[in-house]
Amino acid sequence: MYLKSLHIQGFKTFEQSTTLELSYPVIAIVGPNGSGKSNLVDALRWTLCEQNLRTLRARSMLDLIFAGSATRHPVSYAEAEVVFNNEGNVFGTGTDKVTVARRIFRSKESDFLIDGTNVQLRDVEELLTSTGLGFRHYPFIGQGEMSRIFTMKPEERKGLFEEVAGIAEYKQRKRDTLVKLEETRGNIARVEDLLAELNGSYAHLGVQAAAAREYIAYQSRLRNLEMDIAHARYLSVLREQDRATARLAEAQDKMAEVITSLNGRQAAHDDLQTAQRKLSASLREKASALSEAREDAYRLEKELVSVREKAKYLAAEESRLVRQEQDWDASRLQTTKLAGETGSSIDQLRGEESQAGAELAGEQSTYDEVIQSVEQRRKSLAQAQGQVLQLETEVRQLFSRFNPLQFELDEKRKTVELSGQATDAPEPETAAEQVKVAREQADALEKTLEERRGQSEGASGELTMLEQQQAALAADSRDRAIAAESYRKSLQNAAAFVASLEQQIRNGSTARRVLDVVDLGERRLLLLQLLREELALELSDDPCDALALAVRRSGQAAIGIRYAPGVETADQKDVATSSVAATATSLAGAPALVGELLCRLFVAASLEQGLVFAREHRHDFYKVYCEDGFVIDSAFAVRALRGSIERSFAGKGSAELSRLEADAAEALRLTTDQAQTVMLARQKRSVVLSGIQQAERDLKEVQARLQAMVVEEERRLAVEHERASRLDAARSRIVELEKDLAPLRETLAERRSSLAKARDAQDGADKARQKAEADLLAGKDRVQALQIRRNSVSGRIQALLEKKLAYEDQLASLATEIKASQDGLVRVRAERVALEQRISLLDAQFKEKSNGLAAFQAGIDQLELDKRHKDEQMAVLAAEMEGVKASRTRLEGRVRELEVLLAEGKGKLEQFTARDDFAQLTGRMEPEASLEHMQSEMDEVRRNMTNLEPVNMASIRESEELAARVAHLQAQDDDLSQSRTKLLALIDDLDRRASTLFEETFVVIEKAFQENFVKMFDGGEARLVRQENGELTGIDIDVILPGKRRQPLELLSGGEKVLTAAALQFALFKARPSLFYLLDEVDNALDENNVHRFARLLREQEGSQFLVVTHNRETMLAADVLYGVTMQETGVSKVVSLRLDSDEVPADQS
Repeated sequence: MYLKSLHIQGFKTFEQSTTLELSYPVIAIVGPNGSGKSNLVDALRWTLCEQNLRTLRARSMLDLIFAGSATRHPVSYAEAEVVFNNEGNVFGTGTDKVTVARRIFRSKESDFLIDGTNVQLRDVEELLTSTGLGFRHYPFIGQGEMSRIFTMKPEERKGLFEEVAGIAEYKQRKRDTLVKLEETRGNIARVEDLLAELNGSYAHLGVQAAAAREYIAYQSRLRNLEMDIAHARYLSVLREQDRATARLAEAQDKMAEVITSLNGRQAAHDDLQTAQRKLSASLREKASALSEAREDAYRLEKELVSVREKAKYLAAEESRLVRQEQDWDASRLQTTKLAGETGSSIDQLRGEESQAGAELAGEQSTYDEVIQSVEQRRKSLAQAQGQVLQLETEVRQLFSRFNPLQFELDEKRKTVELSGQATDAPEPETAAEQVKVAREQADALEKTLEERRGQSEGASGELTMLEQQQAALAADSRDRAIAAESYRKSLQNAAAFVASLEQQIRNGSTARRVLDVVDLGERRLLLLQLLREELALELSDDPCDALALAVRRSGQAAIGIRYAPGVETADQKDVATSSVAATATSLAGAPALVGELLCRLFVAASLEQGLVFAREHRHDFYKVYCEDGFVIDSAFAVRALRGSIERSFAGKGSAELSRLEADAAEALRLTTDQAQTVMLARQKRSVVLSGIQQAERDLKEVQARLQAMVVEEERRLAVEHERASRLDAARSRIVELEKDLAPLRETLAERRSSLAKARDAQDGADKARQKAEADLLAGKDRVQALQIRRNSVSGRIQALLEKKLAYEDQLASLATEIKASQDGLVRVRAERVALEQRISLLDAQFKEKSNGLAAFQAGIDQLELDKRHKDEQMAVLAAEMEGVKASRTRLEGRVRELEVLLAEGKGKLEQFTARDDFAQLTGRMEPEASLEHMQSEMDEVRRNMTNLEPVNMASIRESEELAARVAHLQAQDDDLSQSRTKLLALIDDLDRRASTLFEETFVVIEKAFQENFVKMFDGGEARLVRQENGELTGIDIDVILPGKRRQPLELLSGGEKVLTAAALQFALFKARPSLFYLLDEVDNALDENNVHRFARLLREQEGSQFLVVTHNRETMLAADVLYGVTMQETGVSKVVSLRLDSDEVPADQS
């Protein structure tokens, strides 16, 4: 066994040091509720890195420290230590045992220790991960968590199986590898960026290095030239010593001429510079004026565009107002006509109202006569019911007198018989027999009482069921009356729709815009969008109501269909439209035509094609809807609808209305019959309840006598001499009771006979009353129908009056709006004329500004041209002056050189002689080139060196170092690319190994689950079902219990769920063994038989160690050692232990 001991101190309720020896296969922890058993479990969890406060049943970590009690002070820290057996080196430490400890102080400091050494939380987690005691601690099953596997989603259950399979380690390695892969990719990107940057720098340094090398070559060439020139000069000094004076004089003359020329050019340059400054000032002034002129032109252009846009808007507004005025004129004519038609309809309906009033008066008189007859029948029935109730009361009274006397007579007889038997038997046995008989009587009375209570519950259930049936019949009656009223309204709506539709066809055109929703197959979304954007029309459930609503809201006829909630896809809408068409066929108000019209809707690609189709099929369509938004009507639809509605009113409508009214009457009759049944059930329940009360009183009396007999047995020796007198009194009382019971029996028989006759009379009266009430209901329905008819006509008259007033208000409103529109039209036209004048003025100003800008621009261009000409002249003069200055400089240098040569010729010769390289200089061959040629070449070399300057002489070294660094980074880039390839291969290998491991573990779990399930239930079938969608997404559980059909897990009982969960949980344990398993009151929901199965499965887990918290005896018997937890002092727990396989005396551990 791996778990050796648990030591705790100051943890929750364990104030003192407590040690539990756990080196046993099965350890049971028992004790009453609230004693602290679960605190031991919490200590074990906490030591093994549990951080969830909810799992530890604490609000904060400080709640884990003993907080004190009434007699003990709080402690400053809590500590728990777990010792593991490491003989197999499962922890990889190489020691025989491993100790894991955790400590927390009230200062909120905490320590983790492994073998007494302070470590980090992560170190403990890494130590436990490889042993099956990882982060989630699946071997720890807490209270109520055994069945949690059933409430998991299939995806969560798959995650649990992956944890059992040990895939978490592979996933962690994969995550680490992915992190490394991302780091490698980042490094590669950084290296590539550095290479790109360094390559650019290397190219730049290469150019600098090449320039430096060229500069060094020029320096070498310059030194050689200087040597050659020095040698030539040495020779020339010797040859031209005599000619120096003449040449000096000549040079001085030339220098004087150069100075004179330079002074003249300087004066000309100053004059040009003054003229250039004047031109620059004038150019700046012109540029400033040009900028201001451009801003004015831009402002005028912007104002012109704004005024033109406003003019366009006013023109469009004028057109809209003209069209609006025309539309209002048409609406006013139509509204006037509708108001006239409404007045004629009001007169016609008032005639119908008078006729309905006369019929109602006749039916009312007949209804009053039926009511009087019904009242007489009810009075007769009430008298019969009164007689029955009176007889039943008398019978109950007789029973209430008869039953106690009969019971007392039976008791006295038994007493006499027992007393007679007591004379032949020993006294102690006689008393015991009396007590036994009394107890048997009490048991019999209790059984009778339970039977009466069962009868009462049955009667109550029957009464409840009858009351529910009565409520259902009443609701059905109301629904049928509502259906009849709805039918009438549908007929009225259909008639109103036909009238409005005929009016619209007479006034409207054959092609107009779509303003409502129809199902058009592929064009449905287009028309639905038109509805939402242009109309926002309310739709109705009833197609006829929707037609009328569309006419009232928009003045145009269309069919409205409201899709049910949840109808979203095109297929669902097709089904919904078909359902509406089928439903419309069974509804009132032109039923056949509505379905036909829904089937005669067509779609055309354009208005032209729709008109061609309408001409070719003018008798076979209701509407043609065009994709460009127009709809074409057919007069055929109006004629057919009108005929259908007339036929509905004449034939089927009246028949349907009569049928609905008859259904409502039948529902009312059934409701009345049900009410009678409910009343009889209530009476039956009252009788049963009275019997229960009497039985309870008898039971109490027997129990009291039984107690008295027990007391009498204790005092039997003291009162033995009174037994004979009491026996005689009992016998005399029996004679008296028999005399009293004889007349009661006769009276009871007579009352029962009278009660039967009274009930027969009551049944006859009840039948007569029911017939009279049926007649009453029929008359009432006729009266209500006439009242509804009159109210309907009155309502229609009122609606038409309101409609007429609305038309009149609409006419007044239209007149006001027409007047406002005309005023607005005049105002818009005046504003448009003013804007046109403003546009003309702005055009003229803009043209003037544009011409001024052109003149300004021409002047500026001329000034810029003059300035460029002056600049060119100054540049030429400056170049000439530079040349003259260079000539003067050269001449001055030549003069100074000649003077030096003349003054120091001898010194130079001596210097040449004193030079270290004199021998080399004199030994050089006389250069073939002339001194001038060498001097010009040296000047050219110096100019080339000047062109190369500044020269970065360190670039040669830097370029070489940079080349080495680029080569090094290129090698790193190659290494990183190889590392990325290896990491990708490692990820593929981890995925493959994880998949293989999961499949192997799944097979082991499924096999073990089947075996454990069969053991638990002595049969049945269990399997794990994969949810796959290309890959495994979840795992379901499918079980069949012995003798039962397959059913969902939610329908299993509590015990069946626990046993099934235990079978699966032990299968998980088998697939991934852990050091030990902790089961905290997982068998609470099991009965004794199921606990025995659970304990048997627990004992069969060989090689595993279980720590079980339980209250069940069978589970305790399966344990090797028991630890009892008590709380002898409030708030302080104590542990005692017991070995079940030895005679060891229980020992206190505190």
